Amino acid sequence: MRAKCPAQTRDRPVRSRILRTGAGSPGCFRATGDGDLLRDEADAGGTQSGLHATIKAWGLPAVERFWTARGVDETWKAVQELDRLRHSFAYGTDGAVIKLDSFAQQREAGSTAKAPRWAIAYKFAPERAETRLNAITVQVGRTGVLTPVAELEPVLLAGTTVSRATLHNRDEIVRKDIRVGDFVLVEKAGEVIPAVVGVNTVRRPPECSRSFFHPNARRARPARCNMKAKWRFAART
Repeated sequence: MRAKCPAQTRDRPVRSRILRTGAGSPGCFRATGDGDLLRDEADAGGTQSGLHATIKAWGLPAVERFWTARGVDETWKAVQELDRLRHSFAYGTDGAVIKLDSFAQQREAGSTAKAPRWAIAYKFAPERAETRLNAITVQVGRTGVLTPVAELEPVLLAGTTVSRATLHNRDEIVRKDIRVGDFVLVEKAGEVIPAVVGVNTVRRPPECSRSFFHPNARRARPARCNMKAKWRFAART
């Protein structure tokens, strides 16, 4: 949904996948003890898997695949199979959610103040791509913080073409020994923000520049902020 141009956001179709039922006409739904609204559980066989089958039978858009599993081994096999299949889905996904199948057991397990005890999320390893670092530019933030940015050879990563990625700060560049001309490894933090996470030193050209320094401005110089990793422009004295 996010876009710089409001017209693009307006024109994009909105699609959904239904995971559970909710509030409806009087008498059609009832409230459970934890405040969630579920249709009569008898129609779904009293299980999460039965609910998914019911949603599909209604002709509503449901998740493409779900698995029922017994024990850790079967659950892990299902997670691995989902990891192999997820790139063929019409939308991006970065993990799996493992739930107790029985609604009765879900109510018995209950919830904490932040999350249900009957469900847990598993994050897949983020995709990585290798590409050449052409240059390092510097962005100046609203508060004057200097953020180095990697200018990359465009590469396809997690469904989009990436040509820029964050390098966080100068200390990270030094720690990872990142040099202009290197072949770097890029991944999307949280499947969203591209970041340089490493260097393929085997492919390092001999002419790579060794160090990165923040550029000087006409009336300011880069300075470290109170011994932290952040740098800002400071007025020249």
